[in-house]
Amino acid sequence: MRLDIASEALTRWVELPPIGAETQAWRAELVDGLLRTWESGWSREVAEDALDHGLAARDPDALSTLQLWPGDGPANATVQLSVHAAPPVERLVEQAFPGDDVVVERLDGATVGPGYEVVWMVTLPDGAQGVAARHAFTDGETLLLVTLDVTHPLFAASILETVRDLARGIVVEHDDGTPWQAYPLLEHVVVDEQVEGWAVVPIDAEADAS
Repeated sequence: MRLDIASEALTRWVELPPIGAETQAWRAELVDGLLRTWESGWSREVAEDALDHGLAARDPDALSTLQLWPGDGPANATVQLSVHAAPPVERLVEQAFPGDDVVVERLDGATVGPGYEVVWMVTLPDGAQGVAARHAFTDGETLLLVTLDVTHPLFAASILETVRDLARGIVVEHDDGTPWQAYPLLEHVVVDEQVEGWAVVPIDAEADAS
């Protein structure tokens, strides 16, 4: 499979190199660019520390790691893109989305087809609360995950739509060049307690009612 992202979805995003592949020249060029776009008063050390935050967060199993710089300063977020074998249908929701009693929301408008979103709270080691989010797409065989690493709740709220736009802009192709397309989750898993909240009637239920 090949993965790409539409250029219009990459505004303010930087794709980080694989672990161990970053060079001093790449690092210096990126830090210089950040300092040019930020408001005055931020030091080079602050920019390098912020970049190091993203580099340290890279998941070796991720297909790609991106760092979002949404404003004129060092606040940033990290997103991991990963592809997995889809778990058995009866465990799809449980394995795709962490946490207990998750609420799955639809993500519409994605190039690869229908997706799903979960936002959940995380208690950090110092007792503070953080927020993470994940978008998932599946065709029943392959599972594509777009995971926003834990960040401050207010910051997460301010960037979540930008993360959604990133997920919507992902383009995936099979090795032969044909588009990879996700299927609606309810064709694979009927999450009974959430059907009413989604205002969606499963196909089987429609058949039973007819």
